[in-house]
Order: sequence, then C-alpha cells, then structure tokens
Amino acid sequence: MVQDAVGYYKIALKEAELLKWGEKVFLLNIKLGQSFSKLSKYEEALVYLKHAEAMADMQQPEEEQAKLFSLLGAVYESLGSYTQAFDYQLKSLSSREAQGDSLGIAECLYKLGSLFYYQKKYYEALTYYQRALDICEKNESISPKYLFNCLSALGSTYEEMDRQNESLAYNLRAQDIAIKTGNDRNKAYAMLNIGENYTNLGSFVKAKESFLEALALSQKLGIQRAEILSYQRLGELFLKLDRAEEAAGHLYRAYYLCRDTGSKTLMLEVLELLARAHEATYNYEAANAYLREYAVMKDSMLNETTVKEITRLGALYELEKKETAISLFQTERELSAAKQQADRLTTYLLIGASTLLLLLCAGLFYWVVNQRRSNRLLQQLNDQIETQNRQLQSYNEELRQYAYAASHDLQEPLRTIGSFVTILGRKYADHLDGQAQQYMGYITDGVTRLQQLLRDLLAYTRIEREKTDFELLSSRSVVQSVLSGLQESIRESNVNIIVDEPSLPLIYGNSTRLSQVFQNLISNAVKFRGETDPLVEIGCMTSTDKGEYVFYVRDNGIGIPDDFRERMFEMFTRLHARDEYEGSGTGLATCRKIIDNHGGRIWAESEPGMGSVVLFTLPIPDVADGAVKAHFSRAAAF
Repeated sequence: MVQDAVGYYKIALKEAELLKWGEKVFLLNIKLGQSFSKLSKYEEALVYLKHAEAMADMQQPEEEQAKLFSLLGAVYESLGSYTQAFDYQLKSLSSREAQGDSLGIAECLYKLGSLFYYQKKYYEALTYYQRALDICEKNESISPKYLFNCLSALGSTYEEMDRQNESLAYNLRAQDIAIKTGNDRNKAYAMLNIGENYTNLGSFVKAKESFLEALALSQKLGIQRAEILSYQRLGELFLKLDRAEEAAGHLYRAYYLCRDTGSKTLMLEVLELLARAHEATYNYEAANAYLREYAVMKDSMLNETTVKEITRLGALYELEKKETAISLFQTERELSAAKQQADRLTTYLLIGASTLLLLLCAGLFYWVVNQRRSNRLLQQLNDQIETQNRQLQSYNEELRQYAYAASHDLQEPLRTIGSFVTILGRKYADHLDGQAQQYMGYITDGVTRLQQLLRDLLAYTRIEREKTDFELLSSRSVVQSVLSGLQESIRESNVNIIVDEPSLPLIYGNSTRLSQVFQNLISNAVKFRGETDPLVEIGCMTSTDKGEYVFYVRDNGIGIPDDFRERMFEMFTRLHARDEYEGSGTGLATCRKIIDNHGGRIWAESEPGMGSVVLFTLPIPDVADGAVKAHFSRAAAF
C-alpha cells in the first residue's frame, strides 16, 4: 500500500511543480521521502528529503520543517551516519522548541537518546531519555504511549549498564502504564524486560512468572517476536536452574517459530542455547548438530553484514554524487536566470542609449550587481564541488579501509586457531575417538575456507590500494604466459585450448593485472565443465566505432542461468554450493575491478547447458607508430 502511495505522490508532485505551488512541492517531497523510508529505500528517501530541505527557508510551515529535519535524522541513522543524524535531530529540536511543541520536543529528545544508545554511549542516552520522560510526565495532554516508551528505554539502558535494580524500577513503572491504558502488547514486552531483570538478580521464581505471563499475552495477541523471546528466555532460565530437559522443550518451540518467521538474529541465540541444553544432557551428537547449524548461519550472516556494510558505504557515495548533481543543476539554473536578466538589461541599454543617459547608468549599475551575483554563485559552486569531492574521497577511503581491515586484520587470529587445532590434533591424536577427529576436521576445514576468503578479499582491495603502472604490451604474450602457468592443470583436465593469436592486439595496461583476468576466466571455463571434454576459445574483436577491443573467453561448459549473469561479478556471489565447486566467489568481482581500472567493461552471455562466453573491452591505444597500427589492422572486425 505504501508502494501505491508513492505512485500517487509522484503524480501529484509533477502537477504541483508545473503549477509552481511551492508549499505543495515542499510537502509532497516530504511525503515521498517518508514513504521511501518506510520501504527501507533510504537513498531514494534522501533524494526527496534533500529537495525539500533546499526549499526549507522559503517561508515553509515551521511544523513541517521540524518534521523534515527529524525524518532526515532518522534516515541518516538507518544508514549508520550518526553524526549527520545527530545534527538533523538537533535542528528539529531547535525548531520545535521555538514553536513550544512539547510533544515534538519529547520525540526529538527520545530519538537523540536512541542515537547514543545504539552507539553504546549509555550515560549520554540516559540524559536525553530522562529529559524526554520529564516532559511527558509534566504534560497530561501527551499520550501515555510516549511515557511508556521513555520508561522502557530507561529500563533497557540501565540493564545494559548492569544496574538491575534501577532498570527493574523503570520497567515496573512501564508495566503499570501498560496496565492502566489496557495495552496488552506493551504489557507483554514490559513483562519480558521485568523477567530479564529478575533473572539477573537471581529471583528465578519471579522471573519464571513474568516470562509465562509474557508468553500467554503474546500467544493471545499473535505477537510472534514476543512469543519467541518468551520461550527463549524460559529456556535460558531453566538452563541456569540445571533443568536442561525443560529448557530444551521451550527452546524447541522458539526454534520452530524462528524458522517459520525467518528471524535469523533470534535463531542464532536459540541455536546456541539448544547446543548448551543437549550438552548438559550428554547428547553431544545433537549439541554438535546445533553448533554446526549455528556456525553455518553465523557465517552466512557475517557475509551478509559485510556486503551490507560495503553496500551502505557505496550508497552514501552514490548519494553524494546525486546531491552534487542536484546542487549543480540548481546553481546552473540560478546562473542562467542571472545571465538572462543581464542580457535583457544590456538590450534595454542599447535601445535607450541615444536618448536616456541616466537609464544607461542605471542599467550599467544593475548589470554590475548581477555580474557580482553571478561571480558569487560561481564561487559558491566551486566551494561546493570541492567540499563534496572531499566527502566522496572520504567515503571511498572508508570503504577501502573497511574491506582491507576485514581481510587483513582477521588473518592473524585465524592462523592462531588453525595452528592450535593442528597442535591439538598431533599431540592428542591417540586420545581422540573417530567422532572427535571428525569435529577437528570440521574446524580445520572452516578455518581454511575463511583464510582463503580473506586472502581473496585482501587481493581485491589491493587492486585499489596499490599503484599500478601501465605500459604498451602484447595481449598475445599475456595469454601465452597464463597458459604456460596453467599447463599442468590443462593437461590433467584434458582441456582443448584454441587461441586466435593473430587477433590478439597490442594494448595499454598492466601485464600482472590482465594476466590475473585471463587466468580467472580460463580457470572458470575449465572448472565449470560439462559432460564432454572442456573446449576453451580465446580471441579478440575490434569495435572501431567505439574505439575499443572486445576480448572473449568462450567455453562449452554448464552455462550460466539468466538471473545470475547480472550478479556473477559481485563480491561473494556463488551459484553452486562449496561441495560442488570450490572457490570464494571473489574471482569475477576481481576481474571486473581490474577491467574497470583499465577503462573497460565486462559481461557474460550464455544459454544454460550450452556453454558461455565472458567478454571484456579495453580501449584501443592512440599510438602513432606505423608498425603498431599495422598490427592493430590484423584484428578481426567486430
């Protein structure tokens, strides 16, 4: 339904812009930003909210401006840009204080507290939550739900600080508000928090009563998350009481609910608790099964988190580019208007020059004023471009540093784990039964795969970090060198390699990096073979109208599904399971990065089961030497 609203808002926005209804344009941009935010499309949301922000000082309603700043803060918070989120929430707070809007002030203070809470700055969070609570308590006109939220937030913050008695006091007050207002949903969550407090304080009987009451309410209202949390915390409580079988019963219910709802974060906690429960009953096989499931899910979520973080930084980078384009467009429009005005004045001056000298002087004066205004706008444009370029460079560097740290700094602890597992295997080999040896093998295999993944990621980041020297070189020599290095693998796989050597031209690039591209593509052609012996064809075509060479590596393998061809050049993207085909999913992403750095592009064409061809382009060098040009002319026409 929100998606439908977006379509109608866009139509209304176009009409408002045509009719030049400034306030309507401002409000519709806010509506679109809010709608995209609900759809978790934060980049699109920021585009519309930034449009609205550009109009904020044009006599727009103060209440809507405060709402705009608060929305901008929330979107930046979702993108992880806490500094910008904090700045916008402060702007919203200032605007609402000027209006005397008590509810708006309380909301801003609550959001500021949450910003500090998510950054684990609990003392700062307490300050803002307490100020919000004071306002809610003093104003009877404010809905009790805001009072409940403030009390719960303070309870959670004190719990994180391990100040359980203070946390319990606020959670009991929150429960009282939920009971008085008849809000059973809030009461269920309050009971969960209270049960957690009693567990931490060692009051296990009261904790059990609280969790059971929360469970009954969540089942009655159909609140699945609260139901999962109730079963999970009951399981954890019974584990502390050394009643592992009862704990497992509750945890099984939480497990199946997590599986039905797809809640991965809660599932991780449940899997770990289930493993502990089975270990306590000496059922090591079941405990190991849940630990393996935990490890697989943790590995999957780690990859998802890494990709999301890289995507988030990339989104911020793209957003800055969009904001730059919008700013350029607005400034150019102002410059154009100023120029048109100056041109009109100049025309009037020429017409009246012979009769009205005074008008001429006045016209000249206005022309100078407009010229100065144009100069100021140009200077502002240059300053904006310089500032935004610095921000783009900062985001780019942050992205590279994150990937480099993830791939480089994690290798040392992995080596330590691998080394100690090897030592344990050697030293205690005679004391370990077959199952224990199998578990040791699982650990070693996992460490090996993660080390390879990190090595591949490190190699990927080095493409950007290391200085690469380009030179004029023979693509024929590059291919021959790669095939020479793969000779043993080619012979063992019975591969037939066909190279159209006359078509391979001189190119401008880095021999090491381009060798890496050909090696990855040829290795993939051999790896993803069909039932017949592999056949690999390598050659080049010339696209003279585009000024580029088109290289190809064609095979007769298993092919590539249509829906995978767009994603196959992304990091960590795998079509097949690891037990079918080895690899970390970084090879083709590395190829794309290298080709991008050489000014080309890369793509794939295929029919499943009929083989595939990977193509990439490189610019034709502008070389004056006749012999080199003669060599270029021998390449086949595209």
